Amino acid sequence: MSLMSIISIWGLFLLFLSHSQASDDELKVEVLYKPRICMKKSQTNNMLKVQYKVFFENGTLFHSSYEKDHVMHVPLGLEHPSSDVETGFREMCVGEKRLLTVPHHGQGDRDLPLQNGGVIPANTPLLYEVELIEIEDKIDVKQGFESIDLDGDNHITLEEIMEQIKTIQASGIGLKHEVLEDLYQNLLTAADVNKDGKISIDEYRDILPHDFRDEL
Repeated sequence: MSLMSIISIWGLFLLFLSHSQASDDELKVEVLYKPRICMKKSQTNNMLKVQYKVFFENGTLFHSSYEKDHVMHVPLGLEHPSSDVETGFREMCVGEKRLLTVPHHGQGDRDLPLQNGGVIPANTPLLYEVELIEIEDKIDVKQGFESIDLDGDNHITLEEIMEQIKTIQASGIGLKHEVLEDLYQNLLTAADVNKDGKISIDEYRDILPHDFRDEL
């Protein structure tokens, strides 16, 4: 389980709503709009800036990043649990829009509780209308670690991770606080090899793909 799910709000969002229950064969990708001139396409190791809307199968809007003009960052190739959905962003042009249909969200046969008291019902198909705003040539994993390590001691603590929850909730995603806290606790436990209650920079490096480890 990659720590990029902590770093990227989008990674966390997809981890809940579209875990690997959706295989490559099940993920449906439809191009809604493609610029006539495309100078560059997204590829592995790019960091993408994306705007998106999420709909239920009946067309009801669940969440929109446009409401607060909150650009999401989508890392390609870091092998996090939403990697199946990542395939929907490959070979994409800036300005292109796609519709990604994911058969099931990450809770599987469990309802996903929301901050407003509602739920996403179990085994619910979700539709993501995504627009690629910008392509960054390289994922900066060092900056990602430092953005969580608030006191600069080369360790990520649960308290520092909790600050990420505030960012996620401020983005308007609406997942219940207890759900986010449970996910972060699980991520911390999975990465904390020596079980000292925090993630060292070496433990962080060990869960990155090999191509990125020398950057820390």
